[in-house]
Amino acid sequence: MEKLSEACVMISIGSFVHTTRSADLCYVLRSNSQKSELRICRLLDGRAYWLPSKHVIAEAQPAERFREHVRAVVDVEKATNASAPVKFSNFSEYLIEYLSSAFASNSKHVIDATVNFLIIVLNEQDNGDFERSFEVFYQDVCWFCYQLGMENPSESIVRVRLASIKAQSSTDPGAGDGCDEV
Repeated sequence: MEKLSEACVMISIGSFVHTTRSADLCYVLRSNSQKSELRICRLLDGRAYWLPSKHVIAEAQPAERFREHVRAVVDVEKATNASAPVKFSNFSEYLIEYLSSAFASNSKHVIDATVNFLIIVLNEQDNGDFERSFEVFYQDVCWFCYQLGMENPSESIVRVRLASIKAQSSTDPGAGDGCDEV
């Protein structure tokens, strides 16, 4: 994993982040270490832009933050499109609705962010004495993608993202704590 700068050691491509200017959830698309910039994509609208890395902040609990984002987006869509508000009983229902809207609007950034979320959540489940081999981990990611109607990510994308998550969690003693709800 390439070290971008001292200010963003914990940020890698695919990381969920927000900025010093906005709390909107974004994820990192690219880095330019020579200019100490990150190209990030805002999940609300898919807008991508370069920002100095000093203005980009890694989410402390990325999976939970993604869940909050999905629930908020779906609640707003349902409130504006339905005569009676719809409440879902679990996160899976929210995620399916979120992805349905993404497929309908061809929002590739939402699909990419959801794959990142799946990798994070599946990695959180591998704690203590249990850890899947990469092959099994990749099959699990593909299974969830299939269940959600998404194309499978390449092995290289999953391998790189998983390596960066493991590198981040090895420096964060609290990583992996929390719920494992997909």
